[in-house]
Amino acid sequence: MGIFNIQDKLQTNRFDTAILLFSRTAAREAVSKSLISNTFPAKRSLAKALISHAKTVAKRSGFPVFVITELQQQGETFGERLGNAFAQLFEKGFERVISIGNDCPTLQSSDLTWAAEQLNQTGLVLGPSTDGGVYLIGMQYSSFKALDFQKIHWLTREVFRDLVTAAQRNFVCLAEKSDLDAPADLSRELRSRAFPTLLKISILKLLDAQSTTTPGSRNTPAPAVFLTSTKLRGPPIPAESLGPIR
Repeated sequence: MGIFNIQDKLQTNRFDTAILLFSRTAAREAVSKSLISNTFPAKRSLAKALISHAKTVAKRSGFPVFVITELQQQGETFGERLGNAFAQLFEKGFERVISIGNDCPTLQSSDLTWAAEQLNQTGLVLGPSTDGGVYLIGMQYSSFKALDFQKIHWLTREVFRDLVTAAQRNFVCLAEKSDLDAPADLSRELRSRAFPTLLKISILKLLDAQSTTTPGSRNTPAPAVFLTSTKLRGPPIPAESLGPIR
């Protein structure tokens, strides 16, 4: 599957679940979030790697995948923009939408498949992150209509709690995972056995290249031992491209 524009007329009768990758562009991500203290090109390259990985994971789920960046999102607040992104996909005829971001590298396509299966039984599926937020939100259309997005304290430690309260017991959770919000998060996750090997190699090469060209850089690459102990392992803002990954 590939990436479609939201304007494309899809044969949605073949699908009832869509994956929404709600992510800023790499350039905007590099400005808005500093996971490394390197130059802007290095930050942008890191963001590109994380976004590409998220797209690959979503693609492997087998569901139509739609991408909405800050170039396409509609609304003044985060809640409005995310709600509008969900609405666009529900308006296309999907019965269930699963939203992810680009900052949870240990998310796997099997998590998306499991979430989709659970949405056959429940109205809301949440992937709680260790900081009180969520790395995945899956909703049935009926739950979306009932949820007041403006009452959720988005981008805070209260997101998961607020969504659970709003769900009124009609929800299930995936396993808790860590997301990447700060340099310490990236450093910690690079040491995790669950961190995807190919993504890890890409990031370590980026840090190594940057450290050799930037005198005094504090971004010393992680020890190579991380690569030897890890096995290869196979959730929302006006928009430029919005569509499923073929």
